[in-house]
Amino acid sequence: VGFRLKQGETVTLPDDMYEVWAGAVQRVLGGDGQDVQALEVGAALGLELDEVEWTAVCARQSASDPQSITERLVMARLLRRVDGGWAMVHGMLRESLVRAARDNGRWADHNRACVAMLRERYSEGGPGMGARLGRHLLEAGEYLGALAPLLAGAEEHQAQSEFREAMDLLDRRDRAVDALELPETAGERLEGWLARSAALAARGRPLEADEWAERVQRVVGKQPGWDAMRANAAHHRARALRQQDRLALAEQHYVQALTYFRRVDDSPRVGACLHGLGRLFEQRGHYDQAIQALEMARVAYAGADLALDLAQCVHALAL
Repeated sequence: VGFRLKQGETVTLPDDMYEVWAGAVQRVLGGDGQDVQALEVGAALGLELDEVEWTAVCARQSASDPQSITERLVMARLLRRVDGGWAMVHGMLRESLVRAARDNGRWADHNRACVAMLRERYSEGGPGMGARLGRHLLEAGEYLGALAPLLAGAEEHQAQSEFREAMDLLDRRDRAVDALELPETAGERLEGWLARSAALAARGRPLEADEWAERVQRVVGKQPGWDAMRANAAHHRARALRQQDRLALAEQHYVQALTYFRRVDDSPRVGACLHGLGRLFEQRGHYDQAIQALEMARVAYAGADLALDLAQCVHALAL
């Protein structure tokens, strides 16, 4: 099977390996800069290339039409045909193209063109778009613009129990935050910490989840204007503490979160807090309080039109 890199890790090719792959490309495409740029655009899109997307980005970059080079690349065993497009035969080929594009000052522009193509072709969004846009914006040096899509992509992966992918995107987002030199008190940094807390809790690592949420609490402290952040931090801590069976302390944080969520009029999270509190009371054997909290959660979910959460709450009431 061979060795595989961890998600999000990269490898820097030694000069001799770089020269091997660069030489292979040179032998096939010669000195035609537009042909080489077309393959660099492919490297920006990834190891697997959707034919329509690749063609569209090449047009934006005034690079060669991929159809003019793919046959030669397949014959040279640098590309292979896959459903809907093409795939590079080895990650080292892509790494050599990335390095060449960076060395020649083209990498950021290639990624900006990928962003423009994605926004035009998938204007309504869709699965995986947050992650893709975020990665390209990060590679283009558009650090502030990368933050929201990377966070959305991480949350999407987490919802699908793809925790390694979620953590990879959060790591990338942290690099963007660091590149922007945002202070510890910046909301963008704190949002990332809470997202990391949620991902760790969902992965069954409540101790680490609690540490990240507590870190947010320490930064926010009693500063005015942070009610929503304070509410989210308390809610994350409540869930992590409940996972650890530290139920009394978890209850305190649920109540604290509930107070702040009501203050900022966040009905969905009011419902989530009450739901968690109801299940906690059930764990502690306080069944009357559990029914009361779950009934209040049901009302909050119904008012916020959250059908799935409502169904889960009704199910809990029926147990």
